[in-house]
Amino acid sequence: MIERIAQRDPAPPEGTGHVSFWLAGAVSEWGLPVPEADLPALVVPDLAADERAHLPGAFLALHPGSGSTRKNWPAERFAGLADTLAPGTAYALVEGPADA
Repeated sequence: MIERIAQRDPAPPEGTGHVSFWLAGAVSEWGLPVPEADLPALVVPDLAADERAHLPGAFLALHPGSGSTRKNWPAERFAGLADTLAPGTAYALVEGPADA
């Protein structure tokens, strides 16, 4: 079996656009199409004043779910990632509608 590896530097060059398009470009070497459409806007709901009061000034937000438990990364890996990215900083776990 012949395997082909596609890779890209995770930091796109200046002016490349959204990082997802830069990373997806690695598979274009295999002849696969890379979407060029605009990404949908990220919508962050307004939080009530009492919900905002519990958030520190700076924190890391993680979305560990995928809507399917068999696709989820293990919880201890997310905990390790949070400790690596923001040691000693508060973090919030973001949950989507299918993650409960």
